[in-house]
Amino acid sequence: MFSPARFFPALSGLISQLVRPSADAADAQAVIAAWSKRARTRRQLRHLPPHLLRDIGLTSEQADQETEKPFWRT
Repeated sequence: MFSPARFFPALSGLISQLVRPSADAADAQAVIAAWSKRARTRRQLRHLPPHLLRDIGLTSEQADQETEKPFWRT
């Protein structure tokens, strides 16, 4: 069986990087997951009635401030 790494040792590091996902890809995936969760949570918060906002200790104004933020801002 032909193995590029066997015949071209200098390429073995590059080949292993291409075959396995990098830490950067995992980091990007985690950021996207956090953004998605934040956007979903803010959408849900936008639709909560006042009595439920009081239950979680927020005023309508505080909820409005939070839901107006873009998903990438904490």
